[in-house]
Amino acid sequence: MNRIYFGVLILSVLFIITSCTDNDIKYNKGQYEGSSVGHEGTIRVKVEIDDNKIINIEILEEYEMPEISIHVYDKIIKRVIRNNKADINTISGATFTSKALIEAIDDALQKALTD
Repeated sequence: MNRIYFGVLILSVLFIITSCTDNDIKYNKGQYEGSSVGHEGTIRVKVEIDDNKIINIEILEEYEMPEISIHVYDKIIKRVIRNNKADINTISGATFTSKALIEAIDDALQKALTD
């Protein structure tokens, strides 16, 4: 009997967790630009949305240190596309650049949200 209650409890918790995700985010199709201020200047991006999914993110303008930024940009962009949202963690050791890129992407995504 305890196993049944435990099973029901686990299923209930899983249901609550999955129902509280951001799966309800809806984006309009199109291309949207966003920007933020990085360590060395403006970071400007273009985010492309199709079928309510982020399909591409392009860096239009940036002034960060290439030795750091090339790796940060690649990782952040892949994570955002995989998660279909900008609510992701920064890259350790490049927090300021990561945060600026995430903010620029989020700026574009805010413009893409449906009403």
